[in-house]
Amino acid sequence: MRSEAARELRTLRRLLAQAESRMARMYMTGKVHPGSQNMKARTIRLELGQTQDGEPILSPPVRWANPGNGRLKVHSAPGDKEQMTLFNPSGTIGQNSLAQYATYDDDNTAPSAAIDETVIEFGDTVIVLKGDEARVQSGKVVVESDDVHLGGEGGERVARVGDKVLVKSGSSKGLWPIVEGSSNVRAAG
Repeated sequence: MRSEAARELRTLRRLLAQAESRMARMYMTGKVHPGSQNMKARTIRLELGQTQDGEPILSPPVRWANPGNGRLKVHSAPGDKEQMTLFNPSGTIGQNSLAQYATYDDDNTAPSAAIDETVIEFGDTVIVLKGDEARVQSGKVVVESDDVHLGGEGGERVARVGDKVLVKSGSSKGLWPIVEGSSNVRAAG
């Protein structure tokens, strides 16, 4: 009778240790292993630790959560060394695991420390939203639209070099082409 009770206690202890281990693996923090982004499968591998030899311990390929994937669709692949949280609902890293964006750190610093603005940064392009102002900083900005309104709805039409302007009086009366324009603002169409 005693050996049966002892065997049951050992079994319960083992099961408890397994449950605690699975719970510990439900949320893990790691960094994106450089070059592990598979855009076709939309998976990455995370560095979850290091071996005694200093080699990275890598997760299997896992999907990452997108900032938007319903009506608002946002494509933003995780960058090399980006810190992420690996969510494993069953406590086992596998098919149902999902990497979620974590926080900023020394490898990937925040684009702003201000409390009153939202900043989107990608490479050298920065979009700053602050109060009633939106600011775009980029080497080149392209707007593709059939109907562009600058400064608000209902403004005057903008002419381009080559468009004709109507002169209503004087010796230059008539339609004349515009020959000079801005060197920084262009319009196609």
